[in-house]
Amino acid sequence: MATTEEFVFVIDTNAYSGNFERDLCAYCTGAIGDCGVGKHSSEMYYEETGFEEEDNIFYECIAQRVDGLGCFRPCDVYPTPGWGNDGDGHHKKLNKSNQDKFKFPAYQSVGIFFSQKPTDEQIELIKNRAESFFQLIKNERKVAIHGFRLLIEKQIVEEVANWEA
Repeated sequence: MATTEEFVFVIDTNAYSGNFERDLCAYCTGAIGDCGVGKHSSEMYYEETGFEEEDNIFYECIAQRVDGLGCFRPCDVYPTPGWGNDGDGHHKKLNKSNQDKFKFPAYQSVGIFFSQKPTDEQIELIKNRAESFFQLIKNERKVAIHGFRLLIEKQIVEEVANWEA
């Protein structure tokens, strides 16, 4: 049996994150996926931090995961704890009176994938740049950050059968 671990640094917001997740990741880390979405934000990252791609502090540790369309991406939308979706795109903070109506996950968070635990320096850079992203860059919708989380995702692989050819 083998166990693998990956980390997800999550930025929780008050708005549906599918409108900005790849731009936010690129602005905070410089990382973009196969599709190229976020290229301009990645260029801004390198210009503003002074890093080159090969000396970027995220270069060796950002993980790329394949999405449902076969595109490798360094981030994805993530469900936001305590929030629900009614199935028609309306989000609400959950309470006893609305939890039956808003029974689906609300994807108001962005998860950035890491192959190893991010350092304190990396976390602080992401937090600072995320605040800047919403204050200076992408705040036509008045998006606010509600918090940050670091998750460990473990996958257990167990061989249950083995046949020789």
